[in-house]
Amino acid sequence: RYLERQTQPFLEGRSAPDFAPEDYELAYTNRASLEDLTELGRRQMGFDKAS
Repeated sequence: RYLERQTQPFLEGRSAPDFAPEDYELAYTNRASLEDLTELGRRQMGFDKAS
């Protein structure tokens, strides 16, 4: 599943699995992190299970 494959790349700043592996955000210090996501955003990104 896509959600299972995209969580780790998001946390590491790598490209999502459906994008070219260019990893532009690896060294970007202001990229989004898990803490920036709302509860809904975390669920939509596959980090939290829906209740």
